[in-house]
Amino acid sequence: FISLVNGLGKECHYTCLAPCCVPRSVTKGNRTSSITVNQYETELERVQRKAYIAQRQAPRPCHCCGSLDHLARQCHAIN
Repeated sequence: FISLVNGLGKECHYTCLAPCCVPRSVTKGNRTSSITVNQYETELERVQRKAYIAQRQAPRPCHCCGSLDHLARQCHAIN
């Protein structure tokens, strides 16, 4: 959803999430509970986000032999 809104840019003047798309803590009737969505991210937040994405996309070693060449399900040690 956020990607869609970001892609629309200035064409998207208003967005509203349906109750089924809002986390349970907000829909329980607790009026003090809210979700803050920042329009812009700080430089530190951007660096942290990019580092997190890079970490998730980094190759992971095979759990069986530790090699970066294949996944565990493709490991010669168990096949």
